[in-house]
Amino acid sequence: MGQRRDIELVLSRKVLEAHLQNRRQLMQSDPADLREVDAEEAKLLVRAMAAAAHADGGLDARETSRIRRALASTRLADAERSELEASLAEPPCLETLLRGVSSEETATRFYAVSLAATERGRGANKSYLNYLAHRLKLPRDVTLRLNRAFDVPV
Repeated sequence: MGQRRDIELVLSRKVLEAHLQNRRQLMQSDPADLREVDAEEAKLLVRAMAAAAHADGGLDARETSRIRRALASTRLADAERSELEASLAEPPCLETLLRGVSSEETATRFYAVSLAATERGRGANKSYLNYLAHRLKLPRDVTLRLNRAFDVPV
């Protein structure tokens, strides 16, 4: 019985630590500031922004500006930035992008940058974001917190 209790305590502690780590991620000031992420994740997140921006049928000037600001904050070389920016005119394949999400932290950032990129009040964007949260398997409290941070009507 004592060994079972020890295992339960260890598992409980791991769950709590993962929960708290996710909450620290949510407290980050600007999810579109990609200075602290590695090059591959930065590319994934910029493409995530482009996919979200295209969700309502096209990329408008405000969405383009948001994506360019995020791209400028990366540590990518100029040539990589230019190549990535040129590719954003076409909507990226969401299924391919989702395969690149390998952790809960990346999933949270993927959703957050998608929120940052879009005009969130539009119906198509709301549907896209709901679908995205479901596909990323984000806990409801995470999406609610992020939506509040971006003033998304619930």
